[in-house]
Amino acid sequence: MKRLLLLLLIIACGCAALPDLLARAAAAPRRIALLPVAATYQGNETAAVQAKVAETLAAWFRTPLASIVKVYELVPADEIRAALPPSGTLDPRNPDLPCLQELAAKLRADLVLGVIITDLGRYSLIGRDGDLKLRTDLALRLVGYKVDSQRTIDLAGREDYFDDWSPDGEPVQLANVLTERLLTKAGGGREFWPR
Repeated sequence: MKRLLLLLLIIACGCAALPDLLARAAAAPRRIALLPVAATYQGNETAAVQAKVAETLAAWFRTPLASIVKVYELVPADEIRAALPPSGTLDPRNPDLPCLQELAAKLRADLVLGVIITDLGRYSLIGRDGDLKLRTDLALRLVGYKVDSQRTIDLAGREDYFDDWSPDGEPVQLANVLTERLLTKAGGGREFWPR
């Protein structure tokens, strides 16, 4: 009896989700251009933070059942490199926000996003008690252009850590948290488009 009820519950949930799934399948996937992560600061931790920010951006647009129902399509990196200026990235000190609109047109993208690392510092200290302390400062700037609303995105955020050494205080972890916070703020939630 319990199995039958469970089976009926699963069928009911599947039927409830079916219209949304069919609507997403019928719509063309949104093209997302994720620009290479730029940095105003080059240090020991910069490459790892750039890689983590790029990974977090890509994961943000990964959806369940993506192989069956394509909601987002990431523009291939080689297409993005070909469309970017000769420097291969945004100018980290002065990103040309109108340039993002041109990039969106060139790449036929619905959304263009780029992240700039504006500050990064990691310092290890020995406290009075002999414990290892960690101080990490990270500042990111999220820039982008959303075609359907013709909205320019330009948000900055900062994350600091100062406490006993912990993996949570490492720049890579702070980059993950801060990138997700900026994406949430920019999109108003987990998605940039309402269902």
